[in-house]
Amino acid sequence: MATSNLWSLPFCGKSSQREQILYTSMRSTLTGQALSRPDEFDPVMLERLQAFTGGLKTWRPTFTHGISFGGRVAVVCCLACASRAICPDWMPDVYLSYLPSIMPAIIYTLYGNFATTMMYTVQGILGTVLACMNAYILTCVASDGSQVMAIINFVLFCFAILFLNMNINVKIFALSWMPYFSMTFADPDIHLGTRLTFSLDSELTAIIFMQCAGSVLAILAALLPTPVTATSHAREYAATTANATAELFLFVAKYYCGTSKSLEINVWNSHLAAQRKAAAKMKVATKAAWWEGFDLGYFGRMRGLLMKHVEVLEDLDRRLGVLQVCVLREEFSESHAKVMEPVRPVLVDLVCAMGETLMAATICCTDGSIAEDERESMRRRISEIRK
Repeated sequence: MATSNLWSLPFCGKSSQREQILYTSMRSTLTGQALSRPDEFDPVMLERLQAFTGGLKTWRPTFTHGISFGGRVAVVCCLACASRAICPDWMPDVYLSYLPSIMPAIIYTLYGNFATTMMYTVQGILGTVLACMNAYILTCVASDGSQVMAIINFVLFCFAILFLNMNINVKIFALSWMPYFSMTFADPDIHLGTRLTFSLDSELTAIIFMQCAGSVLAILAALLPTPVTATSHAREYAATTANATAELFLFVAKYYCGTSKSLEINVWNSHLAAQRKAAAKMKVATKAAWWEGFDLGYFGRMRGLLMKHVEVLEDLDRRLGVLQVCVLREEFSESHAKVMEPVRPVLVDLVCAMGETLMAATICCTDGSIAEDERESMRRRISEIRK
């Protein structure tokens, strides 16, 4: 739906000559050139959207994307395995013994795009640090170890982690390390010494270090050889949803101005449902993009404009919902046809201008800034719509 044109489908029929003349005239005024396909939105506008977003193909976790990320995971895991051979001689042996823990750190951190990977990185490190801090505090309370205290602490720690509203990755890493710490603390044959303390050659330091190392490798995998970012996904969704929303409005306006019911509206309903899913995915990607720049500078401006675009789409979706109810309940009586016939050219012209304005606004916001000439162009478009 996102990139297809509703009017190219066989069920849509041809527009009236008056409608085509009005639409062609309106778009020629906006773009400064005549159009060869009057029943489609401005191809120049679509090309500009493509230039800003890198294409109008809506991103989704396809098989190709999965293969790409699987290859990245394989490469960084091989690098982690090879790191044992290139570790410096001065590195303590305890670090080498925990080198395999890099693998789960990579696998449970690298996911989807750079933003999600960053989020899982913070969550994984936080979960590991919580488990290590609990083990350190337990060691400070009873440095000789205690089976009873180990069991009580294990139950209380697991209850707290599961009870608190923490992200799943925090729980995974905290609970995966906690059983090992509890068994180490409870084993009477193990001399704790400096094992569960924070020093250069302690186990807790080595565990946190390896967790950070695996997270860094996961981040590099999301960025190399080409960055896979939530911002780029949000920009692609912005382009496709703007184009699709404009097409939905134009189709329902034409249908409502018709003279009879048809099955075309059922196809429109399916496209509307697909559009809502794409808008929901854009909202998720835009929110996740916070992790890519923490809303600093350019990243904050970009995400702020994309969130404004999400709000506009949500408002337009509510309006489409109202129109959906109207067209489904309309009986298309003779009086309806008489009333809508003289209104049709003006209404379709208005909807076309609105669609062009929506796509122009998308172009303005997808580069992270709105120049003065872009502001002036948008003011001119809005004033033309209000006339």
